[in-house]
Amino acid sequence: FPLPINNSIYNVFLGMAGKDTFEAKKEAVIINSITLPSQLLKSFDKAVKFISKDGLRPAMQQVCIACENYTIEVVATDAHKLYQSKKFECSQKERIELLVSESAAKKIAKFKPANDLTEIHILEGEKVMVEGEIFDLFTDNRFPSYQCVIPTYETSMTFEKDKFVANIKKVLPFANKCTGQVNFHLNGSISLHTQDVDFSFECDADMPYISKYFPDTDIAFNGKFLLDTMAIFKDKTVKMFTNGIN
Repeated sequence: FPLPINNSIYNVFLGMAGKDTFEAKKEAVIINSITLPSQLLKSFDKAVKFISKDGLRPAMQQVCIACENYTIEVVATDAHKLYQSKKFECSQKERIELLVSESAAKKIAKFKPANDLTEIHILEGEKVMVEGEIFDLFTDNRFPSYQCVIPTYETSMTFEKDKFVANIKKVLPFANKCTGQVNFHLNGSISLHTQDVDFSFECDADMPYISKYFPDTDIAFNGKFLLDTMAIFKDKTVKMFTNGIN
């Protein structure tokens, strides 16, 4: 008897006859397209190093593609440290945030578009297409409002990255094992101090800064997070922006 092909019933009969079945592919329906510089795709490689490993924070286990007022950036955070890429021009005016998984971000970072511009296509069914490959979007939770923690001031201190990292590695073993706290006294130099009162451990280190344009101040950071963050930078010098207030 006649039977229409390329449907589930037809595939069942083929399977019973011992033949391979092929599901007909559905055409991707594009809802919106965002044109952006291909250079932005390289930012995904850095962003994946900042995502959370905490299963209780699923939104932070994703990489965020944020567009607004014809600019686009890539953001990732684990609630302790945050990565924000350079902002690039794009074709999207309204605010939109697309969350892609770690595995998707790693694949996107490896794309090498043939042109200076590429496109991100938002598809039906909570999916996105980049360079012809389709990825699922994460829509269960909203990404944190990261804009509120990004400094707006211009005062900063410039220092040598390698010397800074070496000093953190020197004092970190003597810090409290729970907090990893490294205290900084930013006066005529960059003075580091760690202490573990439970074991009567303490250690100090000191280094000059290249330039400093804010009032003297004391501030503390988690040493491990600082080392993780410093590993991202390729330049020999790094700037720390602060207004001199803890």
